[in-house]
Amino acid sequence: MKVICVDSSGKPADVLESKWIKNKSIYTVLKVEFMHQQGIYGCVLEEIEGDFPYTHFACSRFRELTPEEVEQLESHLELQL
Repeated sequence: MKVICVDSSGKPADVLESKWIKNKSIYTVLKVEFMHQQGIYGCVLEEIEGDFPYTHFACSRFRELTPEEVEQLESHLELQL
C-alpha cells in the first residue's frame, strides 16, 4: 500500500535523518503490527530500514494515497523513464 507522510514530527535525537520519515514523501507499507509498548499500530516501510528500537512508524503519521494520486504518481514515473 502506498501512503504519504503527514506528520514527521518528534524524531528521536539518536535517529539519523536518513532513517526518519519526511513530510509529503511517499512510502510503501510492508506490514502493520500492534506496538505493545506504545499501545498503537505501527507500520514497517519498504524505503526505510529501521534500527532497533525504531523499526515501526505510527500509522497515524500517514494517510493512504487516493487512486487518483497513485495514477498521477505512476504517470509521472513513466515520463521520467
